[in-house]
Amino acid sequence: MGGSSSSGHHKAVSYIEEAQKSTALSLTGDLNAAANKFFRKLGGYVAGGTAVTLGGVIYRDEISDAWNGLVDGIVTLQDLVNFLNEEDAIEGAQVAAVADHSNQDLAIAETLVEDGGTFAVLSGRHADRLTGNSAANLLSAGDGTDTLSGGAGDDLLTGGAGADQIDGVEGFDTLDYSESQAGVAVNLATGDGRGGQAEGDVIAGIEAVVGSAHADALTGDDQANALIGSDGADTLTGGAGDDLLIGGQGADVLEGGEGSDTVDYSEAAAGVSVNLESGLGQGGEAEGDVLSGLEHVVGSAHGDALTGSSEANALNGGGGDDALSGLAGDDHLVGGAGADVLDGGAGYDTAYYTASGAGVTVDLTTGIGQGGDAAGDVLSGLEQVIGSAHADSLTGSAEANLLSGLSGDDVLVGGDGDDVLVGGAGADVLDGGMGEDLADYTGSDAGVVVDLRAGTGAGGEAAGDWLDGVDHVLGSLFDDQLLGQDGWGNLLSGGFGNDVLDGRSGADTLIGGAGDDALTGGADADVFGFAGAIGHDVISDFESGVDVISFAAEDEDFADGVSVLQAAEQVGEHVLIRLDDERSLTLANTQLTSLSDAAFTIAA
Repeated sequence: MGGSSSSGHHKAVSYIEEAQKSTALSLTGDLNAAANKFFRKLGGYVAGGTAVTLGGVIYRDEISDAWNGLVDGIVTLQDLVNFLNEEDAIEGAQVAAVADHSNQDLAIAETLVEDGGTFAVLSGRHADRLTGNSAANLLSAGDGTDTLSGGAGDDLLTGGAGADQIDGVEGFDTLDYSESQAGVAVNLATGDGRGGQAEGDVIAGIEAVVGSAHADALTGDDQANALIGSDGADTLTGGAGDDLLIGGQGADVLEGGEGSDTVDYSEAAAGVSVNLESGLGQGGEAEGDVLSGLEHVVGSAHGDALTGSSEANALNGGGGDDALSGLAGDDHLVGGAGADVLDGGAGYDTAYYTASGAGVTVDLTTGIGQGGDAAGDVLSGLEQVIGSAHADSLTGSAEANLLSGLSGDDVLVGGDGDDVLVGGAGADVLDGGMGEDLADYTGSDAGVVVDLRAGTGAGGEAAGDWLDGVDHVLGSLFDDQLLGQDGWGNLLSGGFGNDVLDGRSGADTLIGGAGDDALTGGADADVFGFAGAIGHDVISDFESGVDVISFAAEDEDFADGVSVLQAAEQVGEHVLIRLDDERSLTLANTQLTSLSDAAFTIAA
């Protein structure tokens, strides 16, 4: 085993070790500086000889002459101790504690476990240089003019008092001023720190800032930032990215700036009332808050009242009996547990039950929710419902609805509008009801076989599905077989993969998509649509003067039907229309002389 030590007052033991989880660690060092010994933890400083809890493992300084072994529980510390938690603590975490020292560089060891983990360095009152590795590091320098460099992981950096040089480098890194005895002003765009422990700090490569218990001013940059004000009347300004703002206690000013920004009250001890339209907050940690430039709100575990704006908002009530009102915009409402009131308002709005621990029953016609997180919910002004990972029953309204069951054996009933039904995994019942309804299998992890005439599904997410009143089908990214009804105009879209589409009788629209597809329109006037990377497709029954082939204008392959005919050639019994080496269309058993430019359209 390898290690080294330096003797004398205010000297740190430098220790580098690579070991498996069961390997014992040992080192010795000079303890003459015991009077100056202290340890850093998230809750503050404690003197040597006091029990310290880090990551659920207790450490205590007993000022012994040597420390040996790898244990779980109370251990004795010297100038530097590396400790690897067992499974009942934090899996794969690494912790180091350092005694007070002056102007000593500290090199962080490589990870002690093959699968990585958190490496924590807790240093002293003088000028320290702490450098992280590729793991998620916790670097806490204490007092002094320190230099902290986080490395490649998602690091937590604490400079402490003194004018510090702090660089998170790669990863999503957090700068922590929670122990500052005065408010701090931190601007990630300029890299400047002022006030309290931030005074004189030069900051780079930081994405998140935790303020003090006092009045802080935290400003983000053009990245996605997390700004946490903690206690005090804070001013949080998000900048250009998609930011997360947590004001905490106190009357805070929360400005999201550009981007899609979120204010989070999930830790509030009481319910909050937040109105993004008026920009005012009340109750709990929202009391006295002034909000602007924010699109999304996360409520507390209590009864919240969250109101959106004219923008597209996401309102998450969390636990409790919440009232969510989206107003204008296409809003996403998550009531969570509790009997919630969900009002989408104007726009095309969605109720989410994805986190429910049990199946839900939601009826947009009656506005009643039952089961799981939907129990006791009252819904209005909503057009879409996303169910749970369990067996759900989702019913639409007279509007055009999207009903998504996710996994589980779901029952989706579309109602009177033109609906989109997404059964997801599981044996689902898809009932389109009235209107022009579509079954969507684009999320399937394997090819599907869907027969609208038989009302059956097989393969991938279609396995075990029963379909009724469904007029159109979107296939998967794989090889699909989509079959229409007799006497009805179906839209069959294969998506990716080498698909087989058969419209049967009726005026159908067939879109093979990417891949080499086989298309059969069946009887009546059909439209065959081609756009993008179509592959080498074959139409088996094109009827000149009845059917139409449509190319996308944006592909700029053809200007009109005449230019299509100019690109066509007779190859044996078939007509070949070659777009390029990777894309072609074959009209089987068709004579070029039977075609006119009217057989082709260029769709905008």
